[in-house]
Amino acid sequence: MPPFRTILVLSVTLLSGSIGFAADDLLRSTFTRMDQAAGTFKGMTADVTQVSHTAAINDDETDSGTIAIRRTKPHSMELLMHFKQPDEKIVHFKERQAEIYIPKSNSAQIYELGKKNNLVQQFLLIGLGSSSQDVQSGYTVKLGGEETVGGRKTVRLELTPKSSDVAKLFQRIEIWVAESGDVSGVAVQQKLHEEGGDYILDAYSNIKLDPNLSENAVKLGVPKDAAKSYPQVR
Repeated sequence: MPPFRTILVLSVTLLSGSIGFAADDLLRSTFTRMDQAAGTFKGMTADVTQVSHTAAINDDETDSGTIAIRRTKPHSMELLMHFKQPDEKIVHFKERQAEIYIPKSNSAQIYELGKKNNLVQQFLLIGLGSSSQDVQSGYTVKLGGEETVGGRKTVRLELTPKSSDVAKLFQRIEIWVAESGDVSGVAVQQKLHEEGGDYILDAYSNIKLDPNLSENAVKLGVPKDAAKSYPQVR
């Protein structure tokens, strides 16, 4: 092999090795930050923008509002998402039940989740108080790299479901984990990829971690005269 080519090959090999080590360090440090955040996570409030993309017609439906999460047990949380634009709707999740309340029509859909409770909670809260062990137990994790989201420096992780049941719903999930600041180790953005190019993107801003978040912050007050339906969960 010509000397120059030998030097070139050695340089590429050494550079590839150093990049590999740097990537491993970045992934380990991200897991450490997630574990630290999970250990103290009790509650959170934030503004949220949710984009639902339909690939077939290249259409985006955008909802904006607020989110509140309160940890009730080590692996159980109560969540309230209050979308205000363009149409008001409130999504509530607690234990084995999910509700969607539409104030305009004064109607509520109530879903009994049963055995799907853990599955739904996993999607809703991934990266929000989740430890690295929680994530790695259900997903194969790949480092996506460092990116800036909403002015914050983050690390993007690509998650591939290990369970075929999970993969039927979402083929791939991306989370952007904050590298520093008061929300270090918490996901500031999540993207859930569905079959055919559809996806749901949740972006969080004005995030506040609150260890003393009250029950009222995550409580859904559906009027007694609201029309209620009970769709089947498949």
